[in-house]
Amino acid sequence: MCCTPSSLCGLLSTHIQNTHTSPFPATNTALALICLVVPAQYYFGFKIIKNKMRNSPNVNERFSIVQEFLPAMKLIKYYAWEQFFEKEINEVCGL
Repeated sequence: MCCTPSSLCGLLSTHIQNTHTSPFPATNTALALICLVVPAQYYFGFKIIKNKMRNSPNVNERFSIVQEFLPAMKLIKYYAWEQFFEKEINEVCGL
């Protein structure tokens, strides 16, 4: 579950308005959650961004291969050349 400081403060203010009292235990709990969740969100967000940046060349290469492969596969399917290419591939692979 992902909590943001603004959502926790909103829940606290709603609780205070409904009960007309200041819930000190709830306030301490909310502050503890903020102190734990916000740094964890930054840490994991940084890790995710770091991994995405490290893998971006691989993603670009895979995307370009797929972009070349899909139209060729559609063409083969459109003209019903599957059996011909299957024989050619089997001959090349030695199957």
